[in-house]
Amino acid sequence: MIQALVLFALGVGAVAVGADPSPASGQSGFASELFKTFVELRRSIGTKQHSDPQFFSRKWLESSLRSALDDTKQPDRPGLNWTADSLLSSFGLGVAVDKIYSYSLVDQSDGGDKLALHVTYCERPSSLIVGFINEDGKWRVSTVQYDSTEKAKLWYRPELLPLVEFAHVDIRDRSRYLNESNLGVAVGLDVNPHNPCAT
Repeated sequence: MIQALVLFALGVGAVAVGADPSPASGQSGFASELFKTFVELRRSIGTKQHSDPQFFSRKWLESSLRSALDDTKQPDRPGLNWTADSLLSSFGLGVAVDKIYSYSLVDQSDGGDKLALHVTYCERPSSLIVGFINEDGKWRVSTVQYDSTEKAKLWYRPELLPLVEFAHVDIRDRSRYLNESNLGVAVGLDVNPHNPCAT
């Protein structure tokens, strides 16, 4: 699996995946292009624990590979694969999205192209802002920001219908990785196994 992820990452320039950007007739048309790309990214997960690396920018891929290589410095623990955990975390965007209810462009005063999405996971609402960059004629993810604060949930109403719904994917339990990492040991972390869908 790790070899496949690395090969995907290194081959991004040769294989084009995502929505073909075209001149937008208006803001809503441009937003639809970015939304289509995110939907394709989420659908690429299937039953796996990661989205297709080809949907991410070169800078994201380079940062992910460097982080994975740095994780070889973590302590050797039975049952833990630090490199795999690092890569799965880097390409886990979309795993915690079961349904999308709305989307819109975010203020682009900083020069970036960003899409705000209202989503749920296990029927729990949150907001997501995804930044995109155009590389090789394709929209690729460059930044991401999750917000599950109470303010970010105000949009939700039980009677709302989703624009799109995906097959549920369970989030990995990373408690051991957090607790047994060099930093976790140094600060005495004691994160309990977490099930975000538990009531």
